[in-house]
Amino acid sequence: MNRMMNQQPELGSEQLRVVALAPQSRVRLLGAPGSGKTTAAVACVTQFIADGGAPDRVLLLTGSRETASRLRDRIARALAVTTPGPLARTFASLAHAIVRQRSMAEHGAPSALLGGSDEDARWREVLEIDGASADGVVWPSHLREQVRLLPEFRAELREFIARATERGMTPDDLLEHALNMQQPNETWQAVARIWKQFEFGLLLESGDSARIVTTPSLLREATQIAAAGQAPEFDLLVIDDAQELTQGQLEFVEALAGAHDAKTGLVIAGDPDVATGMFRGAQPGIMNSMRVDETIRLPKSHRMGGAVASAYRTVVERVGVAGSTDQRQFAEAGHDAEALVQSAPSAAAEARLIADELRERHIVAGVPWSQMAVITRTSGLARQLTSALVGLDVPTSRSGSTALRGSVAVQGLIDAMAIATGRQELDAVTLLRLLSSPFIDLDSLQLRRLRRALWVQLLADDSALSVDERLVELFTSPDDFDAFPQSRVIRRARRLATVLSASSGSADASPQDLLWQLWEGFGTAEAWAEQAGGDGVVARAANERLDAVVALMRHVGFVAERHPTMTALQFVEQWQAASVEDDSLAGRGAAETVAVGTPSSFLGREFDTVCVAGVNDAVWPNLRLRSSLLDAAAFVRGSASREEVRSDEARLLALAVSRAANRLLVTAVDSADSDASEFAVRLGITAATARNATTLGALTAQLRRTLTDFDSDTAERARAAAALRLLADRGVEGAHPDVWAGRQALSEPAPHAEEAEEIDLKPQGVSPSKIERFEECQVQWVVGNLSGDSIGTHRQIGTIIHAAVEHARLFTADELEGLALAHWDELQFSAPWEDQRSRAELREIVERLETYFELVQSQGYRIDTQLREAKFSADVDGVELRGSIDWVERGPDGVRIADLKTGKSAPSKEEVSANPQLQSYQLAVATGAVEGLSDAAVVDARLVYPSKTTKKPETWALKQEPLTESSLQEFRERVLAAAEQMSGTSFIAHPSSHCENSDGFRPDCAFHIIEQVTS
Repeated sequence: MNRMMNQQPELGSEQLRVVALAPQSRVRLLGAPGSGKTTAAVACVTQFIADGGAPDRVLLLTGSRETASRLRDRIARALAVTTPGPLARTFASLAHAIVRQRSMAEHGAPSALLGGSDEDARWREVLEIDGASADGVVWPSHLREQVRLLPEFRAELREFIARATERGMTPDDLLEHALNMQQPNETWQAVARIWKQFEFGLLLESGDSARIVTTPSLLREATQIAAAGQAPEFDLLVIDDAQELTQGQLEFVEALAGAHDAKTGLVIAGDPDVATGMFRGAQPGIMNSMRVDETIRLPKSHRMGGAVASAYRTVVERVGVAGSTDQRQFAEAGHDAEALVQSAPSAAAEARLIADELRERHIVAGVPWSQMAVITRTSGLARQLTSALVGLDVPTSRSGSTALRGSVAVQGLIDAMAIATGRQELDAVTLLRLLSSPFIDLDSLQLRRLRRALWVQLLADDSALSVDERLVELFTSPDDFDAFPQSRVIRRARRLATVLSASSGSADASPQDLLWQLWEGFGTAEAWAEQAGGDGVVARAANERLDAVVALMRHVGFVAERHPTMTALQFVEQWQAASVEDDSLAGRGAAETVAVGTPSSFLGREFDTVCVAGVNDAVWPNLRLRSSLLDAAAFVRGSASREEVRSDEARLLALAVSRAANRLLVTAVDSADSDASEFAVRLGITAATARNATTLGALTAQLRRTLTDFDSDTAERARAAAALRLLADRGVEGAHPDVWAGRQALSEPAPHAEEAEEIDLKPQGVSPSKIERFEECQVQWVVGNLSGDSIGTHRQIGTIIHAAVEHARLFTADELEGLALAHWDELQFSAPWEDQRSRAELREIVERLETYFELVQSQGYRIDTQLREAKFSADVDGVELRGSIDWVERGPDGVRIADLKTGKSAPSKEEVSANPQLQSYQLAVATGAVEGLSDAAVVDARLVYPSKTTKKPETWALKQEPLTESSLQEFRERVLAAAEQMSGTSFIAHPSSHCENSDGFRPDCAFHIIEQVTS
């Protein structure tokens, strides 16, 4: 070997044999993960050049851009010389170069490659036009128009056509095949016809210039060019990760290698047990079907040892045989690796378990963050864990291409572009989204403050506009902001208005110019860059935002290169029409981070520590048969069985497990709603045990718990106190007792207000229901008042029933049910059975209401139809008491005031007697605040509970006796006290049964019941 090969890692005898055979032979190289397949592949290329081979006569091919980029770097480091072109490429990249060269020769212009997002947008347009056409494609009944417009359907359709294209089929071929099957396939016939429409559209757009091509057709065309001997010739082709080969890629390689005369050396390296691309048409066993002169197996894994190797073998046992199992026989690495398989009781606990593992490896073992990875089965779980780990002080980055569509920063820029180009009308929803975007960064309280300022202005102007209408009007005229006190909220909102005003009318501008104008106008670049240079959650968030914006700018630049005449409006239309992310290798700002992603993004990579998360039933393995709508898999392997799907899932897990060199953690959630999967059980899963704290915050909390736990040993408490003293002396937050809750006075008793804002602390108006909630728990009331309460389905159904009673004429069950069902579509149910159950409950309630109204009539009373939802406003010593009465029952002795309750938990007799809603109604009648009842005598006020389980309708009305003058005065004082406290600055929590007993009508306690959302 000469000096160039001396720069290579030391090769084993089998690797050296592959390198020696490579230029003259066709060699299949098998080996377990970490056995050196990629090292041998790189060595084949570098040795070929070192021996005098021309750099343009050798090429290493692989499936993904990220892998190709890493391989190019490895080859460049090994050679230490400049080469005229890339020595490692993807199949798509090489195919594009070949087709581009042909297009230049024939048309004088390069062919235009349709990117993933462009292709998805065009498919959406074709399907929409077809759906609106009277003579469109006839689809099977299960593929109705609503289904065909879903992004998931387009994804399956594109995958189906990709598989058909790589087999050389045209739309006509597919149609003939579908018609001539033993049982003609209507779905495939429809696919063939819509495919033909799509191809015809591309042909029309191409005109006389170079054709527009898609990635699948690109590969097929390049294969035909190579088979005709018109593609560049190679002396050596090396295929890495050959287990990811599709049928189309195989035929492309065979055409390039000259399968019939074997004039090109060929090395195919891979392991069928760790394939990840089956859902994209990869056939793990296809590399074993290729004709070769010799098969060489690498005997040892230099990565996996000890427990990691054992875990890998356990998983691989579930993988079906794909031609050969020689690669499963390997000697383990010499070091003793560790593996843990643990369950957590919730998704949040699983995230904490993973965070503890990663921090412990970083702090105790000294492993760099970049040498650790978290691998999940789905991209959704990867996103959730990325967010959760950042919150747990673990720096993370998503492995794979930079995601654009999930970024709030990108969404903000696209929203602004849509408004600037006229694609999106200025409306309140979009404005509120922009105001809460990172560029303006108003939180929910600040948005509420802005809307309140608008409301006050509308009242002062006696305007008929709504707050939303005034918001839109305000943003069309930035100078109108001068009328408001200049607080930080107003200044930020005005900045958005100025940016939108300056960029309006930009439909014909270039996308790059408009994007840059908006970016400069928002003016966040300097602040984000400063934040990104720090540490912690804020720095990581700033890095992610900057990465996303840079990726968007690169994407826009790439689009401009492909479509030089595209306007900003056309770009926004294309962006909004597509749901597919274009591949991007935009760099990330933070290098020392834990990589988080799905198995396919970790091909060819190795880490010291790997956490494989979410190995749960129905998640990993996910045994749902793939391509259920169009059955694209039938083109690849025939109808897939669940056992084949299980093998594919095991391959993904084997790949994930095999990325670990020294430490492996496999996790699952084991709870009432989620079970560990069969894979986790086979690996010997056990419940996770508590770990030592790995952050200063967690350590401080642990020591404080010990110190304040009087059941702890005295010596333990003394040690905890000493440790806290040490931490406090070092300035660790939360360590000193002076800052503990309950030991410190308010830092500032005055109300918090921004400059130039006036705070009115006078008692405001109150409603009967607010008084009840406030007296029940002040803290829950203020949280709900500021942030808004979640409204459950039961409460929404109650609102619909109230509306039905308000508009009923006959008060029969059928009438009430019909009125309620007219609004039923406004409800959202998680499952059909929930809808059916709720309809049955509705029927039961309206039948009971009919019975109740019949009872009212038999007692000599009638419903006053003019006093349903009767609004009132009573002045209580300067405090406005306002509300509405559900209905009034008139009789010979006076009136009965009714409040309908559709919940099932009725209050006690004592609670009814003191009920503030009923007392409010009585006070309103007594003071003449209810129009039409000024002289009426109150017989009683009642809560009507038709959902009570008792059969006697007499018991459904829970009565409050008429209030005396003294009782009315006591209630006035109660109203004043509540109003005074509501306008105060401190609130008291009263933990009690109400914290849990929401009954679907009251919101759960925000502090005691609602848990962190992690999934």
